[in-house]
Formats: sequence, structure tokens, C-alpha cells
Amino acid sequence: MIPGMQRPYDERISKLLMLFPEGQRGLLRDFAEWLSVAEEEIARFKAQYPGQAEWFDGVFPHLWPTPPLRGKSPEIYRAHVAELLGRVALRSSPLVVPTSAELLYIVLATALIAPLSQNPAALAEWLFADVRKLNPAIGDLGLRPEDGAREAWPGAIREQLTVMRKKFRFERGGA
Repeated sequence: MIPGMQRPYDERISKLLMLFPEGQRGLLRDFAEWLSVAEEEIARFKAQYPGQAEWFDGVFPHLWPTPPLRGKSPEIYRAHVAELLGRVALRSSPLVVPTSAELLYIVLATALIAPLSQNPAALAEWLFADVRKLNPAIGDLGLRPEDGAREAWPGAIREQLTVMRKKFRFERGGA
């Protein structure tokens, strides 16, 4: 069995992966994980919203990870899927609007290029907390609110979120 695979059918997937060159196994392993997480979350949402269960049929292609989330942990992907399915269940934001998980990784990718100033650092912490609410399995990393970055002015995070959600759009529906 390939390390990191733990679901009942993972042994079969593991054997199948051994047929592929080493360089392709990571993407195939990620795909198997994404598929499994998406199926679990769809089943959870169908049970949670039985009157709208048919709304979740056919939503899987829209759950494919976008570039900011590819290669990231299944826990982050689970939070991403939960947010998208929540939008479907509540008929709220359109699916093209980025999730908190996508925005978090966009901010973190920016931090690899240049240090974050006060508001983006506060935004990253807010996004992390939001993603964690969607999937508590992520853990809190030992962060305490009093240790975190502060907004430069009240509403700065909300303003940045609005700008980012307008600027970044993700066409969903497949690779």
C-alpha cells in the first residue's frame, strides 16, 4: 500500500498506481484522495439537506481543485468542498467566487514572494480561521487571537476580501 492511503478501496488504487511511472503517481494519488473527499462531503450534505439532495447530483465536476489548491492537504480540500457545497445548499454565492481556502493559498503564495504587510497578514489569519471552521480537523496551529496581526483600520479585512473575491474567479467544472 502506498503511504498516506487509508480508505477501504485504497489497496486496489495502490496496486493500480504501481502500474504508472513514479512521476505520475502523485497526481493519481491526489485524484483518488480528491474523489474520496468529494464523495464523502456530498454524502454528508445530502444527509444534512435531504429536501435538496438532488441539488448535489452532478456537482462533482465543480469540486475539482483549482490551481491554488492542487497538491495541498486533503483537510484543506475538504474545507474548500464544504464551502462550495454550502453555497449549493443555501443557493448563496456563485461557485466562480473563490473559497476561503483558495484565497488563503493565494495570500500564502504571495508571502513567498514578499513579506505580507499588516492587512494581508491579518487577512491570512482570518482566512485560516474561516477554513478551520469548515474543517476543524485542520487544527489551530497554536495561534491565539491576541498574538495575531491586527487590521490597520476596522473593516480592512472585509475590504480586502471583497476585492479578492471580485478579482479572482475560478471556472469550475473540470481540469
